[in-house]
Amino acid sequence: MESTNLSLEKNFYINIIEEAYYRKAWHGPNLHSSLKGVTAKAALIRPAEERHNIYEITAHAAYWVYRVIKRIRKDSIMKFPIKGTNWYESPDILTEAEWRKLKNLLNTFHDELYNLIKELNKKEFRGKPEKEKRIIRRLVVGIVMHDVYHAGQIQLIKKLIKI
Repeated sequence: MESTNLSLEKNFYINIIEEAYYRKAWHGPNLHSSLKGVTAKAALIRPAEERHNIYEITAHAAYWVYRVIKRIRKDSIMKFPIKGTNWYESPDILTEAEWRKLKNLLNTFHDELYNLIKELNKKEFRGKPEKEKRIIRRLVVGIVMHDVYHAGQIQLIKKLIKI
């Protein structure tokens, strides 16, 4: 019976990860689909002075998925491939290849998180990583809410810049 409960519980968390990033969501575009149609040029447009653009939001979202993975794995060696932390200033010029590379980084980290959650055993899934304040389930809910929040921001910016 315990394994059935864990399966239902894990399926719930896997489903919310899927809805926040991979598949069509009831609430509108998820983070992945909110980036569709955004060109490198559009990713650099700021909605207002001193506000983040889509490039910066995308890099920030990738960073926090990376941080959740790092926390769950208790990995002190894992490094984020972009210099800095949390918010990353966009370049003055962005090629389509560089923009695709950033979106691929976001996809890669989401795939890694998704597979990591699927592979955790009962003790790991219900536990709290060492030196972490939050249990894994809270980390998952937090990153899902973070993704949905930023998907909404991107959708608003797209409307403002008429994409």
